[in-house]
Order: sequence, then structure tokens, then C-alpha cells
Amino acid sequence: MPFDTNLVSSCGRTLLSREKPEIVFITPTNEKFTQLADLTRLSQTLSLVSNIQWIIIEDRAQKSEKLVKLLNRIKVPSIHLNLKTPPAFPGRGWAQRNYALEYIRNKYQSATGNELKKIVYFGDDDNAYDIRLFDNYIRNVKRIGVWPVGLTYGGVVEAPRVNQDSRVVGWNSLWRPDRMFATDMAGFAISLDLVLNTNATFAASCDKRQLGPETCFIELLGVQRGDLEPFGVNDQPKEVLVWHTRTE
Repeated sequence: MPFDTNLVSSCGRTLLSREKPEIVFITPTNEKFTQLADLTRLSQTLSLVSNIQWIIIEDRAQKSEKLVKLLNRIKVPSIHLNLKTPPAFPGRGWAQRNYALEYIRNKYQSATGNELKKIVYFGDDDNAYDIRLFDNYIRNVKRIGVWPVGLTYGGVVEAPRVNQDSRVVGWNSLWRPDRMFATDMAGFAISLDLVLNTNATFAASCDKRQLGPETCFIELLGVQRGDLEPFGVNDQPKEVLVWHTRTE
């Protein structure tokens, strides 16, 4: 389908950096009492990050005026999309992430050289992001990177388990740690070329397999567990740079 986009460019910021890959930050969002508060907080975090493109996808048939105003006010380069969740999809941002991936594949299908130096990250609107996540982890991803995620609702940290060679061999996870890729949505990022060279999506059929959207999507990228690049798991002291929170 054609993309009805609002492109908001930033004033007074450096949009391009030859030294650092651009981060494409994908955020699905839906109508809720905390939506504007969540997105305001997230926008303030992203305004501190250089060389980033924010793709926001509303779960609506039409763009909301409040979000248009917010994105025009902040100093973050952004793309504003909207897609109402089709009946076949779980109402958890799956269709909106797919729409963003479709947009990216259309936009960069003929990209070459420095245009391909981008890292794609799925950042929910109500999470908490340490500013170090962007330069220490995400920008250093070669193909697919993984890292610990704190869960405020479980009081635990989910993280990849690594062997003495720093290869991922398993997961510390509250739910189904036996999954091949038992990471949280906030716990991985992928290179643009990996997106462009596959048709991976958050398929509606994933929900029936009881594997979670992350595992299903990463499987469709065609990578193996040995391809994962772990970040932060050997740091001392260990730190958590992203928290999966739930605002209500």
C-alpha cells in the first residue's frame, strides 16, 4: 500500500555522521491514557541521540492531531505512519512493525554505500532507555546484536547466556528460555542489509506457535544462534541499558 508519511526534519542538529551508523528506531504506538506521556518522554531521550531516524506507527486509520503536534515540536528526525491493526493480527504492534519494515524496504531497496550503514531497532514507546545503549551497543552491531533487558514487572533481568568464547549458547528468560531466540523486543538490533536481504516479518501465524514475536521474526532472518553478537554480558560490573516497563 502507498505510504502516507509525515517527514519531520530536525533543526540545528547534525543528521549525518560518517563515523557512526544511523539508527532507525521503530516505535509502534496505540491509543491509551499514557500514550502522549510515554512518547513525550521517549522523544526527550531520542533528542539526545545524534544520527537517528525515528519511525512512529500509530494503530489508527488516521493520524492523531496530538502526535502530529508532538513530532513537529521536537528536534528528532521522524517519519509518522499509521496503520489500523487488521483482524488477523494480535493487537501488540505486530502489524505496525511490519508496516515500518515495508516502508524501510521500499525506501532503501536501491541503497548503496553509506546509505546501507544503518541499524534497525524496535523501541516500544513505554520503555526506559539509557543513553549509552545507542552508542555502546546499537551502533556497534554488525548483523544482529543482543543484550540484557531489565523487566520492571518481574524484577529480573533477561539476558543471553554465553560460553567462555563469548558465543551465545542459551538464555536467561522468564518465559520459554528453551526458545532459540528468547530475547525481548528491546534486546536486539539488526543491520539494514539483513532487513533488505530477507522478507522477515512479524507474521500473524507466529502467535499460534507460542514462540513470541521476537523468536519468530529472528528465525525468518535466517540467522543461527552462533551469529548473534552479545553485548554487555561480560561487563563488570554488569549493567542494564534498557528496561522493559509498562505504564498504565
